[in-house]
Order: sequence, then structure tokens, then C-alpha cells
Amino acid sequence: MGDMPATSVNNYTVLQKVASIMLIGLIIFSRFLDSASSISLTLFVVMLTVVSSFAVLDSILIHYAYFGKDVLFRVIKFAELVTYFMFYAFVPTGSMLAIALIMAVCIVAEEFIISASEYDRLVIFSREMGVSVVAVISVVVAYIRNDEIVWVGFLLTIVLAMILVGFHVAWLVSKVDYYEHELSEIKIEADHLNDSNRKLSEYQEKIRSVNEEINYQKVELKTAMKELEHMNFESDSQKELMKFLASSFDVKKSLSTTISTIMDVKMPKLAAIYLEAGSCRNKKAMLHSETVYTKMDDSLKSDADRIYESVKNRKGQGAVLTGSSIGTYEFVGENDIKSLALLPIGSDKIYGMLVIASDNEFFFEKGLSFYEAIMAELDISVKNIVLYMKTEDMARRDGLTGIFNRLYFGQLFSETVESIKRDGKPVAVALFDIDKFKNVNDTYGHLAGDEVIKLVAHTAEKYSEVNGGFAARYGGEEFLVILPGYDEHTALPVLKGMHEEIKATVVDTGKHQINVDCSIGLTAYPTLCKDTDILVSRADKAMYYSKRHGRGQLIIDSPVIDEDLKEENND
Repeated sequence: MGDMPATSVNNYTVLQKVASIMLIGLIIFSRFLDSASSISLTLFVVMLTVVSSFAVLDSILIHYAYFGKDVLFRVIKFAELVTYFMFYAFVPTGSMLAIALIMAVCIVAEEFIISASEYDRLVIFSREMGVSVVAVISVVVAYIRNDEIVWVGFLLTIVLAMILVGFHVAWLVSKVDYYEHELSEIKIEADHLNDSNRKLSEYQEKIRSVNEEINYQKVELKTAMKELEHMNFESDSQKELMKFLASSFDVKKSLSTTISTIMDVKMPKLAAIYLEAGSCRNKKAMLHSETVYTKMDDSLKSDADRIYESVKNRKGQGAVLTGSSIGTYEFVGENDIKSLALLPIGSDKIYGMLVIASDNEFFFEKGLSFYEAIMAELDISVKNIVLYMKTEDMARRDGLTGIFNRLYFGQLFSETVESIKRDGKPVAVALFDIDKFKNVNDTYGHLAGDEVIKLVAHTAEKYSEVNGGFAARYGGEEFLVILPGYDEHTALPVLKGMHEEIKATVVDTGKHQINVDCSIGLTAYPTLCKDTDILVSRADKAMYYSKRHGRGQLIIDSPVIDEDLKEENND
């Protein structure tokens, strides 16, 4: 009973109170109303007091949770049982009070036997024996007080009550045994289910661990695949770049393609290549760059020479910078650059640098092998281009002066004419030769003559290139200057400046100082000559006119020249 649920305890409490009230009521009824079987005043007072005390005591015990759990409860119940047995022996047999008492005896006896026994058969048997002893004592008391007929009825009542209590207790025990068996089966099944659930949980945990490992391996594999794809992409890009560099003889295109490859593969914020003047027959330093920051690109172009000197001073050791050290390079500016590489170009001699900038602090974490391979290929390409240029120059340029020869002039002039016709632009053609050059050779020797030719050629090349044109050695001491986009009016000051410089320069042979002068003939398309095929011929006639009329002059093509030539032919 100690483990009864709260609802059962409440019901039991109500039942106890109702039973106590009914018993008290029957005691009073038996004393004052049932005159045939009334009890004595002393017994009345004792019974009323004891029953009321037990009723109050039961309520207190139940209220303070002593119900069926404490020895005190069982002691009180045993005392209550003995008391009710004794009362039953003293009340009239067959009265309502006797019936109530025997019922109370049964209830209390069952409470005493069952309470806190946990349905242990030995405990229940020992308590049943205790109840039987009390019953026997009650029977003996009844035998002493009553006659044989009354005692037999009392005995039968007690026996019947004990049998009922015994049967009910046995029924409860069997019911509890059944429940315990069912509970045991349920527990076994629950244990089996728990074990199955435990195994299932372990299996699920293993599956989860395997899935996590598989997912981790998938991530690693995916990462490895991406890295492999990127490596293949890098390798393919390098191969394509190598093919291009191996077949290209254009430095600007080689630099542009190299930078584009780096930007496509590595995706930095800036990639730039700098080549110093003279590294590939270039008269000025070359810088090709690509970046997402326009201001940084402009700053790099203005500061490239100084940065290159710092790289060159490291004697072949490149620099990879991160953090605050990047701030020493002003071209970075306020851009969010966290990694900067300054790498020298040139295997035998440094002649350039590669600049890479990124906003990723760990951009160069995997090394510089990609850039080093590209720089090696670019170095080979530049050397091949220089070699190609030298070979080409041997065919295109005059061996003594270094300017274009007459053979290449014909090809270059044809291309120039096609271009100016297509664009609708003019072109000026000047032909000149050194005055009295035979006297120079005869007087000072051919070596001195060669120095004079080189001086004139150098001056012609300088003025033509500055103004977007080109010069060529047309014959022994004859030279041509072609100025695309110029007519006779705009070309005149250029040629006058060239003429004045030639006249002002003195060739010092060590033994002699030689003054030089020249005669120049100028014509232009389409203002002076409508036929491009005879431009050189018209310039030659103008030059010839200059020689006939005193030398050292710059003559512009005109109809007067034709008239003069007719007169000469007539003479």
C-alpha cells in the first residue's frame, strides 16, 4: 500500500474517514437507540474514545505520509486490530455494532498484513499468524464471557472473517505475482528493447562516424580535385604560354600574353613585367601591367625605375613581402594589398622584374614555382627575340651605319604607302647625300669617310624616329628620310633642324677635323606628287637641283625643277 498512487491514497483516506464515522455512529446508536443490545456506559466511553483516537491518528499518519511506509503505522494498525478484536468480544453478538466491528477487524487485519510487506510471502505469513493469535485470544475472551451457543456463533464469525481476509490477501498476492510476472516479462522485453536500442544507437553512431568520415573524405577529395584541376589548368596555361613565347618574336605581345596568363591562372590584384632599356633592343624601359586598381597602376609606372633598381641591387634575390613591410613601396597606396612579390628576370644578367600583388596574405604560401617557371620561359623568349632581331637586322640594316638598307627600305616604304593611303594621310620623302664626299675619301681616307657616313646616318635616324618616321641608306653617301603624316610644310622644319645639326657637327679623326654638309631634296604625297611610285624619284630630282645650284641646300619639289632638267638636257 505504501506504493499506491496518489488517487488510491486519496480514495483510501476517504474510505477510512467514512468507515470511522460509521463505526462511531454505530457505537452511539448501540448505546442510546438500540435498547435490546445496548452496551454499558464504560464500554461506550472506552469504545468511542478509542475509535475516535484511532480515526484521528490514521488521518495524521496518512497526512504526513506514514501510510504503509513506517513501523509506527504497522504498530498502530496491530494495536487497532487487537482493540477491535477485544471490542468485538464484548459487544452483543449479531448486533449492527458487532457487524461493523467484524468488518473493521477485516479491514484493519488486511491493512496490517499487506502494508509495507512488498508482498513477500514469508512476511505476509508471519503477519497472518499474528492476526490468528489475536483472533484466538479474542475467541478465548468471548468464550469466557458468553455461553456456548453465543461463543459458537462468535467463533464461526471470526473464522469466516479470517477465511475471507486470508482469501482476499491470497488473491492480492496472486494478483501481485501475476503483475510482477508480467512486469518481469515487460522488463525483460524492455531490457531486450533497450539492448536492441543500445546496439542500434551504437550502429547508428558507427554509421554517423562513417558518414562523417566519408563526408570529410569527400571534402578532402573535392579539395584535392580542385587543386588537381587548378594544377592541370596551371600546367596547360604554362604549356600554351610556352608555345606562344617559343613562336613569338614580338616583345610587347610576349609581355602582354605572359601577364594575361598570370592574371587568368593566379588572379592577383596586380601583375606587371618591367624590362630595362636595351634588354631587347628597346631604347626605353618597357612596363606592361594589368590591375584592378587604376591609381596603383599609374603609380607603378611612375616609380618603376626606382623599384627595379632596388630589385637589381639584391643581386638576383627576389623579395616576397607581407604585412607592414609592403608600405615601404609607395605605389601600393591605400589599396588593400597584403602580399607583394618583386622577382628579378634574367638568368645570366638581371634585366627586368616581375611584380605580383594580392589582397590575400597567404597568396604566395605554396611557393613561387609557377612564376619562376614563367620567368624562365620569358627569359628564353626575350633572348630568342634579341637573337632574332640581330639576325633580322643583318638583313634589314646597313652594316656600317645601323640604319635600314635599301632592300628593306623598299618593303617598309611599300607598307607605309599602303597605310597612309588607307588612312588618307600625307607622307613626306626626303633624299639627300653628302656634299663632296669623294674629296673626303681622297683627302682623309676611307676610314674618315666611314665616320662621316655614320654621323650623317645617326642624325637622320634620330630626327626621323623622333617624328614617327624612319631613315635608310639609299646608296654610298645617299640617305632617305620618310615622315608619314607630314606634308612639305610640316616636314620642312624637321629637315631644316636635321640639316643644321649635320652642318654644325665636326668629325674629329684625331688628325683632322672634317666639316660636313649635304644637299636635300623634299617632296610630299599627295600635295606635291600624286603618284607614290615616283616619290623617291621626285625627291632625287629635287636633291639633284640642289647640287646644281650650289649644294648645301634643302630644295622642295616643284615644276621649276622639271624645267631646269629640260634645259640641262637641251644643253
